Amino acid sequence: MKSTLVSLALLALLAAALPSWAGNLDAPAAPSTGSGMPTTTAIYNRLDTGAAISVTGTFLEPAAGPTAGTGKTLADISTKLPVPDNTQGATAGDVANGKTFWGLRTDGTWGLTSGSAAVTPAIGNATAADVRTGKTFSNGSATGLSGSMADNGAINITPGTSAQAIAAGYHNGVGSVAGDVNLVSGNIKSGVSIFGVNGSSSVVDTAGATAVSADIAAGKTAYVNGAMVTGTGTLANGAYYPIQLPAICTQGWGGSGCRTPCANGLMGTNCDILSEPYAGTLPAYASTPWKCVHDTSTGLVWEVKLPDTGAGTVFRGLNETFSWYSNDSYPPGSANGGTCKKTGRCDTEKYTADVNATQLCGFTDWRMPTPSELVAVQSNLFNNPDYFPNTLQYGTFWTGVPVIVNPANAWSVFGSGVTGEATSNTYSIRLVRGRP
Repeated sequence: MKSTLVSLALLALLAAALPSWAGNLDAPAAPSTGSGMPTTTAIYNRLDTGAAISVTGTFLEPAAGPTAGTGKTLADISTKLPVPDNTQGATAGDVANGKTFWGLRTDGTWGLTSGSAAVTPAIGNATAADVRTGKTFSNGSATGLSGSMADNGAINITPGTSAQAIAAGYHNGVGSVAGDVNLVSGNIKSGVSIFGVNGSSSVVDTAGATAVSADIAAGKTAYVNGAMVTGTGTLANGAYYPIQLPAICTQGWGGSGCRTPCANGLMGTNCDILSEPYAGTLPAYASTPWKCVHDTSTGLVWEVKLPDTGAGTVFRGLNETFSWYSNDSYPPGSANGGTCKKTGRCDTEKYTADVNATQLCGFTDWRMPTPSELVAVQSNLFNNPDYFPNTLQYGTFWTGVPVIVNPANAWSVFGSGVTGEATSNTYSIRLVRGRP
């Protein structure tokens, strides 16, 4: 009996010494009023839907038990729970597609949520020096970078004689390059270009000009050293190559400085030029022959032929004939095909050179006429023996112009008609000087 009692006592002690194993940890009922502790349900609902936690009373530590602070109470845990925010809380559209976040909104995006925004990753190769200072940017390496390019604002440039550097950096587009209404062709010398504007051909440098008013025909103007000069000189009427008349001369001049005036109103340094029309009574060719006629209507000076007794008897005689030839033409024509006084070649080129060698009427620029020149004087003057004695009544005269479409021919004039003739034909010549 005694041993039985001892055994029961030992079993009771062992039972008291062994740990107790708890069953279901859920509270058998809601915390009592005034406990100051949120319920697990309230914490669950906060995590699940963001619902507010309502706690009544103040938590009271047990009179005996674990030291305060060695564990976290439900109240401590509840302070770390996410706080609902329907204003700043992100939505799925604010987060990149494929990324997750904890939504804070209670209007449809609470809890663990997946983003849906299509976000383009930062790309590019810009550096800080490429972006204006005060501005930020992102590139393929980083985001939120700050620019360092100088902000120059408005840049204004006034052109000068040398190139001007443009400051590196940002320009706001308000600046400009100065212009000038005087930058026009008429203000720029011929042959000079300023900023792509070419100088006018009529603007020339007259600094080296030496003419004075007496050197310029009366009533005409010219520019000398930048100033306009009005002429006071007397020139032969209409002459392109002016024959200046000394002031003491009335009808003409001869010798040096007009100390010995020409007889019978002839003019020229050799007193052998007759002007048409002539003021007064024409002199008699037989007593005072002239060698040239100055046509005042065109300014041209024409050769006057000499009388002869047949072709080849007198140089510049009315009966001499010539073929057409010119080294300036291709083919050059036919050399030495006519009948003339000078030995060598009887053609247009050789005759012109022979006349210039004699300085006829004081000139050395005699040439073959153009068709239009020859037609004009042929119609008006050649058949007037008062001006052009020793003229063949029905003569054909060569011009200096070849027929382009038929190089073997050259233009000739008979009366007032112009025809193309073979260069081997032989006709008369009447030389001219002065510009067409």
